[in-house]
Amino acid sequence: MRINLENYEQYMIDYLESALSPETLVEFEKFLQLHNEIRQELELIKGVDNTVAIDSVVEPNLDFSYLKKSADARLNEEQLIAYMEG
Repeated sequence: MRINLENYEQYMIDYLESALSPETLVEFEKFLQLHNEIRQELELIKGVDNTVAIDSVVEPNLDFSYLKKSADARLNEEQLIAYMEG
């Protein structure tokens, strides 16, 4: 068996990305049967991946229209500056 405790992470990534060959998939599943703590780690990662999918992130709809000055506001601002400058 070429999958071991020193290199299983790369196989786990390939497993999560469905990139393992059928032969390697069988080998990885046998490895998981022998190492329950790694199977639990994999299940945890799969749970997080399903909980926070990149596609599910919603961009906020930000409205900055209140920052735009109306023509009247600009005029009032100019009049205030002119009044203050004398």
